[in-house]
Amino acid sequence: MGSSATLLVLLFVLGNGVAVTMGRFLRTEVEVIEEDLDEELFLMKKSKLVANTSVGKIRVFYDSRVPERRLQTAITTMEPRSLLTPHLVAATQVMYVRSGEAKLGYIYKNNQRLTQMRLREGDVYQIPAGSAFYIANEESDQKLEIISGIEPSQGLRDDVFEITEDPPRSYNLNKRKPDFENKYGWRVAVDGSQYHPLKSSGIGIYHEYLSAGSMMAPRVNPMATEYGIVVNGSGRVQVLFPNGSNAMDTNITKGDVFFIPSNFPYCEIAHKGESLELLGFTTSAQRNRPVVLVGARSVVRTMEGPELATSFGVSKEEIKHLVSAQHESVILPTP
Repeated sequence: MGSSATLLVLLFVLGNGVAVTMGRFLRTEVEVIEEDLDEELFLMKKSKLVANTSVGKIRVFYDSRVPERRLQTAITTMEPRSLLTPHLVAATQVMYVRSGEAKLGYIYKNNQRLTQMRLREGDVYQIPAGSAFYIANEESDQKLEIISGIEPSQGLRDDVFEITEDPPRSYNLNKRKPDFENKYGWRVAVDGSQYHPLKSSGIGIYHEYLSAGSMMAPRVNPMATEYGIVVNGSGRVQVLFPNGSNAMDTNITKGDVFFIPSNFPYCEIAHKGESLELLGFTTSAQRNRPVVLVGARSVVRTMEGPELATSFGVSKEEIKHLVSAQHESVILPTP
């Protein structure tokens, strides 16, 4: 990409119009014609209703276009006083209790005994591949909703298991202090360093909230594919190809599921009149925080100096003005 195009990217991501025009003015040597793009390129449109009764449903979302590790996401809803009958699934599941309470029973592999526990709202729990388990909603007046990240073709690594007779406890994501929070929203993520069972699956989990009219700063995850489920509200998600051309700019609403391949710059934006809440999974349980491209904590701000100015063919004063244009960090207001 030439210096003029690169400078355009810098001007664009540092300016106030980033939420509105991401990638729209960019052209490279191999042109991408926006009219021919699928406006919903990274939405997971394929789903299967694997269980559907009067007392509960399980819908699984999947997409064969994911270029790296492919996760499926499942949304399980259960009416009060209902039971998901015992069954065996050849896939590791990382479950998050979105609402309600659940009684979980499964055969723990290290002692081959039935383990029973109660999962509450916000709890994260991992069920290893090949485990027989059941879920009961014993509440008399509250529905149960569980969101799961599933990797069907996973090969578990024995070196990350702790040899213990006791099954691991759950981890409450809702009680964890946000990794970042300001007046525009918050974001919290859990990986294998905070919840050890995730090391065996290599799946991380995150939860984020954007107030009406705010946005997550444009960023890129160089280590993992990210999956997002809209659990409340509505907004937009914008994605660029690694070469800088526009990949997707589409509206999202409650129930939509999307994925972001590694090394694809992206951002989420809450609509002006409604907040946006996302729950998602990543294909890495290591500390793989995305690289923020805009704002006071951006990688560009960190690299500010004569070398950066030379790279873009501008003066030190111009580069300083550009990288200092946005004073907020991570979660930003939109124009």
